[in-house]
Amino acid sequence: MFPAAMRALPSICLLALLCATSAYLGQAHAVEGQAGDRPTVDRENGQDYCSSVAKAASTAKMAAQETRLRELESLIKRRGEELEAKKRELEAVLEKYEALLKRADENLVTVYSKMKPDVAAAQFAVLDDDVAIAVLSRLNPKASSQILSEMTASRGAGLIKKLAAYSSAKPSGKPQ
Repeated sequence: MFPAAMRALPSICLLALLCATSAYLGQAHAVEGQAGDRPTVDRENGQDYCSSVAKAASTAKMAAQETRLRELESLIKRRGEELEAKKRELEAVLEKYEALLKRADENLVTVYSKMKPDVAAAQFAVLDDDVAIAVLSRLNPKASSQILSEMTASRGAGLIKKLAAYSSAKPSGKPQ
């Protein structure tokens, strides 16, 4: 689970602690002047050992930091790819919206705008949702509202929800 450098770090810290303890005991022994029963500590070898342990600890710490850095770089890369996927998804929605608008050609819009609202609503009831949304979005607001008021509540509400979804995905033209 942990990289080798991370697993080695506690044992290196333990060795550094032992090194510091032995150096302390060696100093305390020298101060008290008792060379009796306790073994003497070769201070120079202890310092050499401690410095070599410090280098190993430093190397292990650096290896752990490098591993963490690689993990973070991987995370950033993955999130960047997710953002790119979302961007492509939004661009696809925009393309679909623009295609819908193109499908509602001006002649068709003119025909529906001249119809009586109840007749147009009956035709919208059987039209494909995409075509209905495209035509409604191109009609003037008064004609659209009259046609929608003549539809059943569920059909009108469904078209309005889809129209709102496409309208919210449409670029506003304002700089952000």
